[in-house]
Amino acid sequence: MWPEDLPEGEVELYFDIEAAPDQNLIYLHGVLVVNHRTGETNFHALLAETHREERRAWNDFLDLVHAYPYAPVYHFCPYEAQTVRKLGQFYGTPHRHTEALLDRFFDVHKCITDGVTLPIESYALKHIARWMGFNWRDEGANGAQSICWYNAWSETGDRTYLDAILRYNEDDCRATYHIKDWLVRFAEPYWERLYQTTG
Repeated sequence: MWPEDLPEGEVELYFDIEAAPDQNLIYLHGVLVVNHRTGETNFHALLAETHREERRAWNDFLDLVHAYPYAPVYHFCPYEAQTVRKLGQFYGTPHRHTEALLDRFFDVHKCITDGVTLPIESYALKHIARWMGFNWRDEGANGAQSICWYNAWSETGDRTYLDAILRYNEDDCRATYHIKDWLVRFAEPYWERLYQTTG
């Protein structure tokens, strides 16, 4: 694990997708914008409330990430990068634009599995983040539950279900940030010694 695997920018983006596989729908692009200069964090929920809004949610996501052209985009596991490539192809986003965006993607899961060994039973997001002291606001929330919540929202129109999804997605983004920050703090002493040795 090298510093270029976990680049730190003045602004960093933490990205997590929610999908409804039974509807073939990507309905939420959650992005946590971390501004190290101001100390602010802002969560953006780019939401498709219906199937017809998937394209608009995708374009809203592109607008947001392009507003921070030098910000690294952190995610957990390959799914987000795979889905961005798929949506880019489906909605006719120029290939060079999609690939330029994906060049800014960094998989925190790969960094942690390549770089450290932890005393946990699984390297899933929740196991890692909870071991590092992060907790979700809704204790039972998970990916399968979010699918059920979205189906319930579609059937009932009760925004309580959407609010639960947004909380869960934001917490996933914040958990990814928490893990990345832990990794950097863990690795920095080794990086410093390495540079002293090679310098």
